[in-house]
Amino acid sequence: SLILFLVGFTYGFGILYYSFELFAKINTGLGIQNIWDIGQFLSQIFLTASLLGIVFQYPIILTVLIRLGLLTTRMLRQKRRLAIFLVFVGTALLPPTDGLSLVAMVVPLILLYEATIFINFNK
Repeated sequence: SLILFLVGFTYGFGILYYSFELFAKINTGLGIQNIWDIGQFLSQIFLTASLLGIVFQYPIILTVLIRLGLLTTRMLRQKRRLAIFLVFVGTALLPPTDGLSLVAMVVPLILLYEATIFINFNK
């Protein structure tokens, strides 16, 4: 659980850091001045990275539900499209809201979903 949180936090921090850096370069290239409040900037990065770290916990939750018999891997495979849709919607609620960051945050969550199905295949 701690490892998943740290991986999610670190990944989220990196994605946000580079997306803000990319936006700053684009703005500068267009002649737009970047005026950011450093406190709000860091707060947003740490909040979003923490939330992504928490979201990385969902394979553990799915595994517990499978072990309790409330879910099956067959059900998870059948509801794959719904799960991917929900991952996109949930991740879209996290800042920043640009498409590149959204895709970069969704891909590992989908891979975690698939890994959860693979690991719990015989359950």
